[in-house]
Amino acid sequence: MAAKPKPKTARGEATRRAILVAAETVIGTVGYNDASIAEITRLAGVAQLTLSLYFQGTHEALPALALATRPR
Repeated sequence: MAAKPKPKTARGEATRRAILVAAETVIGTVGYNDASIAEITRLAGVAQLTLSLYFQGTHEALPALALATRPR
């Protein structure tokens, strides 16, 4: 599957950024293995289905989020 394109609007980019910040917080707190989509989306203030608008399905979301939030 191809990667999802970047959001086209400022609101979409803000939502994507909120998901990434929430993922960084959750993964940093409980670790990658115990992180959940439910907790990430709850913290980001979005519905779980919203995650699929920005990332390829939930089975790929955690790895993508972990990569996006890792130190560079």
